[in-house]
Amino acid sequence: MQRRGPGGWGSSTDPPSGPPVPGFDLETWDQPVVFGVDRIHQLGAELERLERKRPLVLCSWRRRRSEEFRHLAGGLGMTPNVFQGAEEHVPRPVVEAAWRAVREHDADVLVSFGGGSTIDLGKALVYVAMHGWEGFDRPTGEGQWVEKPIVHAAIPTTYSGAETTRRFWVAEGQEKRARGGPGIRPDLVVADPSLTLALPWKPTAGTGLTALAHCVEGIYSPPHTEWTDSVATRAARSIFRLLPVVSKGPMRVRERADLLAAAYAAGVVSDVAGVSLHQALCNGLGARTGIPHSLANAILLPHVMRFNLEAAQDGLALVAEALGTAGPAEAADAIQALSADLGLPQKLREAGVFGQDLEFVAAWTAERSPEAPHSPKPASATEMLAVLQAAW
Repeated sequence: MQRRGPGGWGSSTDPPSGPPVPGFDLETWDQPVVFGVDRIHQLGAELERLERKRPLVLCSWRRRRSEEFRHLAGGLGMTPNVFQGAEEHVPRPVVEAAWRAVREHDADVLVSFGGGSTIDLGKALVYVAMHGWEGFDRPTGEGQWVEKPIVHAAIPTTYSGAETTRRFWVAEGQEKRARGGPGIRPDLVVADPSLTLALPWKPTAGTGLTALAHCVEGIYSPPHTEWTDSVATRAARSIFRLLPVVSKGPMRVRERADLLAAAYAAGVVSDVAGVSLHQALCNGLGARTGIPHSLANAILLPHVMRFNLEAAQDGLALVAEALGTAGPAEAADAIQALSADLGLPQKLREAGVFGQDLEFVAAWTAERSPEAPHSPKPASATEMLAVLQAAW
């Protein structure tokens, strides 16, 4: 089976037509998406359409023991082979262990079942399959298109939006390296909101605010367009409205569906318009301290918005309009207030980050991060440290 481009399959059987993501016109976005309650039961049929018969499910050990895993296995119509070692921040040894499982089971399709780290693990394995370990270790981290030997189906269970992007990050030592390129975006997404009903309040809130951060950074990142601005503002408005509703009524599947759709749209914005200082600092913190990516996102977002206030006035004015606040400064305050109302930590130290780590994170971000230079306001290591200290 041959790929016809970075987003869709070309074969004797056509893929699903466009992403039917409710509430969003994603124009020419060409990633096949199956969206809706209980659509996980179509997974086996979708893999059969792609002519794939040997799935390897990627998940965490907790997810492996969940009720939702039984639904996944039922959708596959089999008891699948499983790699249950997915971890936060995708440590390099986890990628290596998962690759051994791919080889051991002769998998022809990866099914990443979980949040952003699990889906990024699937992308990492696709990258290795396409470029080998030598390519994986290239300094640029950007692979060219080559024949793709393995398919990746992403089953998101959080609101990270990782299922939409062609980039991923792997933790090596105390650093996170970005990689990606053509062919790395998952080939199929099955977005079933019923799989998010059991998601606890903290990852619900944290990953929801991660999706909101994708909207904010996408609006003021240099590659943004009128189209990405339109999608981002609509998604931001939905996320900001839905998170309090879902936190009070976690079993409200309709609202969960709308939130999952908005997170998907926010991920599209992130992939097209890019990320900048906020993502860079979150990556630096995650690799150095182990703080969950979603918590770092939630804590840092208003502080980075304030840092960029003058340089990104126009973009942040769109954010303010979407959130219904008086202006950009008030938008940052409103996001911080929402985070507090959702019960998330408001300071990095409340999430286990030590003050002595901040200088290392600021220096690494300034010197090594590929995302930081895209900040609307150029930031020195000293300025980055000030942002981190304000959040600490």
